[in-house]
Amino acid sequence: MRGSLTDWNRLAVIGGIDFEHPEAVRALDAIAEDTARRTGVPLSLATLVLNSAQLVAGASRAVRECVPVDGTPNEWSLCARIVISGEPFVVTDAAADPRTADSPAVTMAGLGSYAGVPVVLHGATVGAHCLVATAPQVFTDGQLAVLHRGAAEIAVVFRRHAAA
Repeated sequence: MRGSLTDWNRLAVIGGIDFEHPEAVRALDAIAEDTARRTGVPLSLATLVLNSAQLVAGASRAVRECVPVDGTPNEWSLCARIVISGEPFVVTDAAADPRTADSPAVTMAGLGSYAGVPVVLHGATVGAHCLVATAPQVFTDGQLAVLHRGAAEIAVVFRRHAAA
């Protein structure tokens, strides 16, 4: 399911999600925390990718404790790649991988590795569910399966908090 960051229909789907509703925030944070616990990777996020920025809709405790921002420009966002391709994106050594080596997330924020899968709502890839590590890491099939399950749960929360 390929997409565009500026696709009007995709942005309209995102615009209809009340992702700041307290119940939504609690549920999204709980999914991210469960993913972190089950994978052993403490930094787990549920993101929404707009046309120019990525919003953190849900995050594990470790993210909430160490990341002071609730979003980043898409130039920093590896989740934006998932929205464009509609496919999972996995990087085991971000500094050595030519797809990510020049990313500010790597050069300025110290991202070491990344694994993310699409979150799809009403046929549109609206964001990603991802794991971030500060060191290079090989992600297992089991960890990726947990991400996929979490992405499906995130879509349910978004659906529950979306305009009819």
